[in-house]
Amino acid sequence: MNRTVFDGRFFNDGRMFVTHICRGHVYSTAGLINVSVHHNEDKESYQWCLATYWNTPGYEAYRIDIFPFEADAKDYLRELEPLTPLISNGGNPPKTALSYDEYVVWKKNFGYQDYDYKGLYDGAIVPGSEGEGFFEEVGRNEFIRFHGKKSD
Repeated sequence: MNRTVFDGRFFNDGRMFVTHICRGHVYSTAGLINVSVHHNEDKESYQWCLATYWNTPGYEAYRIDIFPFEADAKDYLRELEPLTPLISNGGNPPKTALSYDEYVVWKKNFGYQDYDYKGLYDGAIVPGSEGEGFFEEVGRNEFIRFHGKKSD
C-alpha cells in the first residue's frame, strides 16, 4: 500500500474514497434510521447497500446508499467509482472520468486495492460477525441515502 498524506490525513493510496457492495438490515427506531451492514449474511429481508468509506486506515464510513436490488447497487457503483476524488487532483474528481472498465484497469495498474472488510476483522470475537452499524436522524438524508423503496 502506498500511503500518502493529504489535508492532514493518511490515505491508503491516491483515492480519497473506496466503495463496497454489501447487504444491510435497514430499520427505524427512536427517530433514527439504522443500517446494520452484514458482510457474511445474505438474508432475503436485507437490502443492497453501496457503502462508501474514507480510504484511510480503518476505513471510516463516509456514506451508505440503499437499493432494492443488487443490479441497482452495481449500476450506481459503476457510475460513481470513476468519479472518485483523487489526492493528485487536490481532492477533486477527475476532470475527465474514465469508463468503469477503464477505471478498473487504472486501479490495477497503480496497485490500488478495493475495500477489504476481512482485514479489518482479523481475529473477530465472533467469527462470521463482520459488519458495521450506521445511523442517522430520520429525514436528514446526508449519510444514509435511499434509492427506490425503503424498508422498515
